[in-house]
Amino acid sequence: VWDMITAYSWPVGPQPQDLPEQYISALNSHDVSNLVSLYDDEAVHITADRTVQGDAALQAWYTTLLNQLIPGGKFTLTGKTGSGSYRSFTWQASSPKGSITNGDDTLGLAGDKISYHYSYFTVTPAG
Repeated sequence: VWDMITAYSWPVGPQPQDLPEQYISALNSHDVSNLVSLYDDEAVHITADRTVQGDAALQAWYTTLLNQLIPGGKFTLTGKTGSGSYRSFTWQASSPKGSITNGDDTLGLAGDKISYHYSYFTVTPAG
């Protein structure tokens, strides 16, 4: 049996990224369509200020985030937990306009898409 195990051609190479890593990569791409593609068609995104649902609303939100709140931002994943249909992660961002040091998000997943997304963060203006 040991010879069969050692002779097996184990898969090598990069493993697919988990949703928090995909999300941070999409934010860093500054491509709104790339971000929205991570979501289910009827996904809900919630913050303390607003709730949006669906592709058009998500596109509008990410356009505002990437062009007004944190333009040219560099996003960094700082921690994550969860498996199955749940992920929780923390993150930071910096841009010439300001920074975020307390990003804290929760994802509900349906298959490989985000169906529920709660975000909490505070933008600290530069200067």
